Amino acid sequence: MRFEKYESYKDSGLEWLGDIPSEWEVKRFKEIALIKYSNVDKKSYDNQNDIFLCNYTDVYKNEFITKNIHFMKATASNEEVKKFIIKKNDVLFTKDSESFDDNVNPCLIKENFTNVLCGYHLAQVRADNKNLFGGFLFRLLQSIKYNYYFAVNSKGITRVGLGLSATKDAKLFLPPLKTQTKIANYLDTQTQKIDKEIKLLEEKSLKYKELKQTLINETVLRGLDKGVKLKDSGLDGIGDIPENWEVKRIKDVLKIFTGSTPSSTNQNYFNQDICWFTPSDFYKIPLINSKRKISKLAILENQAKLYTKNSVLLVSIGATLGKVSYTEDIIFSCNQQINILTPTKNIYYKYLFYFMKSISYTIKSYSVETTLAILNQNRLSFVPLLSPPLKEQQKIANYLDEKTQKIDNLTQAIQTKINLLKELRKTLINDVVIGKVKVI
Repeated sequence: MRFEKYESYKDSGLEWLGDIPSEWEVKRFKEIALIKYSNVDKKSYDNQNDIFLCNYTDVYKNEFITKNIHFMKATASNEEVKKFIIKKNDVLFTKDSESFDDNVNPCLIKENFTNVLCGYHLAQVRADNKNLFGGFLFRLLQSIKYNYYFAVNSKGITRVGLGLSATKDAKLFLPPLKTQTKIANYLDTQTQKIDKEIKLLEEKSLKYKELKQTLINETVLRGLDKGVKLKDSGLDGIGDIPENWEVKRIKDVLKIFTGSTPSSTNQNYFNQDICWFTPSDFYKIPLINSKRKISKLAILENQAKLYTKNSVLLVSIGATLGKVSYTEDIIFSCNQQINILTPTKNIYYKYLFYFMKSISYTIKSYSVETTLAILNQNRLSFVPLLSPPLKEQQKIANYLDEKTQKIDNLTQAIQTKINLLKELRKTLINDVVIGKVKVI
């Protein structure tokens, strides 16, 4: 198919939308669709019907709901079953969120179900089929224009929600039904093509990331000289190492510290000029700047401590335990989720970074398993560390800096292409469903 403009346009009467094709209509949501906000929760009760729930995460993570999805088991009353059973061409969307720009994420029901209900925190929309096609509505709710409209009409502070009345009174711009079907089918085809390209690029990026990790592992555990004599390291999972390397414990060659968080009751401790790293800052290697900063007062009053440059930082609690980064030219502080490893004169900090990165997949085995995995100072101190001669550590780090940078450049280029395709996808959906361009 190709694009062209519609023959003529008219004012939609909606300031946020502008002109629409002359043959299109504008109607209120409630005039052409049945809209319900579900109250079916995840709890199971005696003397109710056994059912499955299409939940918030099912909708948030999937554009299309099919029988291939593993739905949660629950129960519902007869009235709830009758009211919230999902059917083919229904549109479900999230009606509340933690942010205004991440609300009203829609999905389309692709099959008829006999025992799957729309779950709590979701809206269920059933088109009247005379004026509105569910597949078109789904794409309409994905459009940039409607994302903006629903963001403006959502209310809340810590959690935002779109009220039922705001949804029912929302105005829809409607092509003739045949045009709606053509638009929906076209966008299904084109988005599938874009998604396929994105998937291939993501797989390619993943292979480069795996290559990078393999390179780090092999270099850190074997060194650069492939002909060197080897000896048994005595460590499970590591095997032989170069003959002139030593095996030590972290506590024998490093200083270990744990960060802290200043009291939140005193705002004078925050929003100043000292970097205060948390796990959310670890997207950047090396760590250069932090999202949040603390004041000199927090240091003077022992609410936090300063740590030296050229330190290695390890996330030591929670889902990202084992994630590692380092600092170079800054004096910094960090929160209690992070352990700081300060090298001595016999350990080069960048080599230490690469070594900790190479064992990040096993670091959890040293943690204390409670509600959250925790790697405290004591347990971290017993983690084994391979220690080549200092000059060899520097050569290994310099080699890995060069090689990993090349791989990072490739993965960044791939990610740029992925981002462009995602933006193209959003723009395509928007321009077609609002009538900016015509599908021929």
